Amino acid sequence: MNDIITLQARLDGAALKTLSTDLTRACSERSVRIDAGGVTHLGALGLQLLLSASRTLRRDGGTFEFVAISDRASDQLAKMGLTPEAVSGGMI
Repeated sequence: MNDIITLQARLDGAALKTLSTDLTRACSERSVRIDAGGVTHLGALGLQLLLSASRTLRRDGGTFEFVAISDRASDQLAKMGLTPEAVSGGMI
């Protein structure tokens, strides 16, 4: 899959249904590329969904990567004890 999943500005409960569908489709193709460049709010449930997709892909030999991430989203990840590299690179 060469498509990039562009995350909504607020990655909260309301955005998760669409994101879940997009991630399921991308995971079946064993490649997920995430554009989080416009994210202003990264909720814990959204992060949990991204982590689940990343772990599933790595377990099955696929790839998960961020192609862009906003400073705000990076800061919110840091407050939850993570980095974009930890989410995508399997350091968890």
